[in-house]
Amino acid sequence: MKSSLSVSILVISHGHEKYLDHLLSSLLENQLNHNFEVVLVHNCESDYVVDSSLKSKLSIKEVYNPQIQSLSVNLNRNLKKCNHEYILILNPDTYLPKLNIDSCLKYLLKKNAHVVSCPSYHPKGHRLVNLRYFPKLFQIISDNLLPSNRRVQDQNLISLQQHKNSFWFQGSYYLCRKEIFDRVQFQEKYFLYFEDVQFCWDLWEKNLKLAYNYNTHYYHYFQQNSAKYLKYKLLHIRSYLLYFFS
Repeated sequence: MKSSLSVSILVISHGHEKYLDHLLSSLLENQLNHNFEVVLVHNCESDYVVDSSLKSKLSIKEVYNPQIQSLSVNLNRNLKKCNHEYILILNPDTYLPKLNIDSCLKYLLKKNAHVVSCPSYHPKGHRLVNLRYFPKLFQIISDNLLPSNRRVQDQNLISLQQHKNSFWFQGSYYLCRKEIFDRVQFQEKYFLYFEDVQFCWDLWEKNLKLAYNYNTHYYHYFQQNSAKYLKYKLLHIRSYLLYFFS
């Protein structure tokens, strides 16, 4: 028997067609206990066709942008199209194990939190860093100079402490009540990158509580485009500068 809790799942796709079948199938496996709708936004030209069975069972609404919009604009605009009490924002290159959403909904209520996320794993099996201290000036330099295990060490420390105002989590998975977005929106000065850092900072500034659920996890085909392509590296630097100097 399904609970009375209903969830709108918002996915912004920008050429991520090869991942969407896996994501949508995993959502169907999570639908056992709750009512879902999926708002799937195509931010660039796409010939992807949702399987008709999935579209019906998941109540998928597709949005096709006439021109490319920033991630923050897409989020703010399409959150208004979400009709259910709870909203789950997911990256298009993620997928969920069974009962993930059920676990995070229960954790959100148990902890009396406002936004919840959970650990992230690459499909190959290794743990990803999706929980970090808020960045400091010049961190973009130190991140490129220091060993990558420093980020892992930080994540482990946050896991033990979870001090208020000290941490943010990656925007690839956010679950919260829809009403949260009446109080905090994504800042549209960011085209890509740092909109999630800013969002978490703004949540803390409004005395809203972030929580991290270790009872479940999600999988993320983490792209790291800013480390591979100059275009994304420049966008990352631009957002970094906006975060500290605007």
